[in-house]
Amino acid sequence: MVLALDLIPSLGTPKEVLRGRVEGLLRGLRDYVVAVKVGVPTILALGVEVVREVTDGFREYYFIADMKVADVGHINRALCTYADMMGFDAVIAHAVIGRRGGLDEVIDEVRRRGGAVFALCAMSHEGAEEVLNRNFNALLKLSTEAGVDGYVLPATKPHYIRRAREVVGGGKVIISPGVVAQGARVGTAIAYGADFEIIGRGIYASEDPVGRAREFASRLRWR
Repeated sequence: MVLALDLIPSLGTPKEVLRGRVEGLLRGLRDYVVAVKVGVPTILALGVEVVREVTDGFREYYFIADMKVADVGHINRALCTYADMMGFDAVIAHAVIGRRGGLDEVIDEVRRRGGAVFALCAMSHEGAEEVLNRNFNALLKLSTEAGVDGYVLPATKPHYIRRAREVVGGGKVIISPGVVAQGARVGTAIAYGADFEIIGRGIYASEDPVGRAREFASRLRWR
């Protein structure tokens, strides 16, 4: 299970309050979560230096930077540099930017720094079907040829997961958001071929995050 940290504090919330909440979650979820995907709002609210201190303090987790990397080459490289500075192990990039001057730049920069790249080839919200997800097959092919380490595919639309697994086989990692808060049932993405399910609000917005994580983890145990 991957924890999505997309905490969005109100303006003026002391940084240390947010940091305390993040660290409290990470301390409590050690037995149930193997990786943490950190979103842009949380990164901006904490700041580069604090994020680095948090990742350094919880090295038992695999940290994934979800920084919406979807720009031209030099900007992508800068974002990947910051991800490395903050102690992230992997970066998510949007495959829709294409390879030349886009995804190739991301992969080169991240690999040079010893990290991994996950390509986002489809999204979980309904509007994704209007344009992005219609190009799923092309984005999957492009990403695979570029040599990404894995893919981000929606648990709410698990047929994309099944198709990706059929195409790429077992050598790539698939992580799937959209579980619980967006409607996908725990275990659905795994059943269709994903390696990890990403759960955010279903855990951190709960009155008992550890209890919820324990419950979800029990459903995701390999049989």
